[in-house]
Amino acid sequence: MKKRLIYVQFLLMIITGITFSQENSVQTDDIYPGEISIKGFSLSQSTDVTIEGTFAMYDSWEHNTFFYAWIIRSDNRKVVWHLLNDYDPDDEGEHEIKTTVGLREGDYELYYAGSYDYGTEINNLGDLLDKIFSGKSEKRRRARRDYHIKVYAPGKILAERDPYELVDNYTKDALIAVNRVGNYENIEKRFSLSRETDVRIYGLGEGRGNSIFDYAWIYNPVTNEKVWQMDPRRGRYAGGGEKNLYYDDEITLPKGNYILTYVTDDSHAFGNWNVMPPEDPQFWGVTLFPVNPADKKNLEEFDEEIIPNPVISINKVWDNEYISQGFELEESMDIRILALGEGDDGRLADYGWIINAETRETIWDMNREKTEFAGGATKNRMVDETIRLEEGKYIVFYKTDGSHSFEEWNSTPPFLKDKWGITIWTADKNDEDRVTLFSERDYKNENVLAQITRVRDDEDIERLFSLNGDTRLRIIAVGEGDRQGMFDFGWIKNEVSGRIVWDMTYRKTTHAGGAKKNRLFNDVIILPAGEYSLHYKTDDSHSYRDWNSSPPDDEEMYGITIFYEK
Repeated sequence: MKKRLIYVQFLLMIITGITFSQENSVQTDDIYPGEISIKGFSLSQSTDVTIEGTFAMYDSWEHNTFFYAWIIRSDNRKVVWHLLNDYDPDDEGEHEIKTTVGLREGDYELYYAGSYDYGTEINNLGDLLDKIFSGKSEKRRRARRDYHIKVYAPGKILAERDPYELVDNYTKDALIAVNRVGNYENIEKRFSLSRETDVRIYGLGEGRGNSIFDYAWIYNPVTNEKVWQMDPRRGRYAGGGEKNLYYDDEITLPKGNYILTYVTDDSHAFGNWNVMPPEDPQFWGVTLFPVNPADKKNLEEFDEEIIPNPVISINKVWDNEYISQGFELEESMDIRILALGEGDDGRLADYGWIINAETRETIWDMNREKTEFAGGATKNRMVDETIRLEEGKYIVFYKTDGSHSFEEWNSTPPFLKDKWGITIWTADKNDEDRVTLFSERDYKNENVLAQITRVRDDEDIERLFSLNGDTRLRIIAVGEGDRQGMFDFGWIKNEVSGRIVWDMTYRKTTHAGGAKKNRLFNDVIILPAGEYSLHYKTDDSHSYRDWNSSPPDDEEMYGITIFYEK
């Protein structure tokens, strides 16, 4: 009996010794292309770790597809090992890996990705099935069953950790953290700083050329300015697909209130990559750190009272709309204009503009040159600027064509789709009460001498007027014509002599917006005392509310108007 007890104790010692001599490890999960498996681990001391498993490069699925791995050190987000640095990415097929890497004590994240080369994008499930799995069921099964990476170290040096928790620990002292952002996100974080603060901004997004699709910006709602933005021209390569960008900037934010926004489009974001993911995928988003950790105490609750309210909101505009709104400023002031619309090839199809209500002169317009990319389809355009307007009356317009508008998108919508249209704020919140609205259709200009407007097909209209002396007059005439002549046009005749003293010719006009044949005259003439008649004539097509091509911008003024010029 005693010998048996000694034998059992001896076996337990052997088993225990074997257990202690076995390595601790982490191993990635099975993945499909477009997915990432993430594992976290800590090393209690510096050591050599062994990395083994399977990786693959395929050129036979109509594009390059990689199954590969890398390791990041959690406390500085640096790549400490990358499989593609050690193996030729052109070496097609499935391969075994076993290598040793020396790592310092600390926390690490192991990533294993099934990814497409950046030469090919997969935008939906149909693309995925057609391009990857069609006729490749064996490779599909093997992608789930065989491809993995394992990291291990001797003894108890290595311990598995929650990789999400490692990142959350890294950002616990951040001012704002927006990480692991997926598709179709529009995240807004509002914050205030009690004093000037140096801020480090670390973020990842998606961009190409002059366009950016997943990105962040910081806006000061008091000064109406973007104080920082992910500009695709400043982004640095973040690893993986060429469109992966990262930003690691330091800026100084004055005391005040700020809004941080991060938006994504419908593809290529955390959890759903359509090309090779970035090397720090958990930071897909944006994080604000205080450069001096003690400055986190400067973070305060956002003051909602300082946010200006829109004085004009022409938003969520649908197809074939023509909307106007009059407004009057009691005194000169700065206004902020946000306008979203559609435009390709140097022209805008959905756009807004502002005119002086008395002179009908355009004082601001959303021209293609001043717009920036608004996210989604490349034709989504945006203007966000502050301008100075003098005391007076104005009319804001917004018009759309027959496609691609709010909830009627024929391609990917913009990030701020609810703002499709034009929105106006006063730059100073205290000026809101100094703005009043009026109906543009009911507005009567006291300086109008004679007017023929909203003219329909086959009209020939006359108005009489008289002048007591030499008079400066502004003529605004909108009609139809080309280099061969005018089809809808106006003129002025001296009733005593029967002579035409002014007429609307093509050479005197400029483009009136919309179709090229829409023509505009807006200028001042001088007429002596006398009796006159104002005339306007149209042909059988393309007139007010019965356009056979794109209408002019100022539809309500189709015809001719004479004003006293101040």
